[in-house]
Amino acid sequence: MKALARFFERFRRRPLAQIEIAAARTLGQHATVYVIDIDGNRSVFAAGPRAMCLLARYEVPNAASDASAGHIDAIV
Repeated sequence: MKALARFFERFRRRPLAQIEIAAARTLGQHATVYVIDIDGNRSVFAAGPRAMCLLARYEVPNAASDASAGHIDAIV
């Protein structure tokens, strides 16, 4: 029975990436900016009704290192 369970475990779907939506902001009637964390990288997207564009991509900042470096979060 354990061998059969191990066999089926091989074919079980696993998430390929850890995805978290960090922020979203509507810019107007049809445009939105999304900040998405994907496996330790932060991506900033602008999306409209017919297109989606990648604006920036960088490593997710560490909150402890930002505070010690004197960085201040801004609310936009």
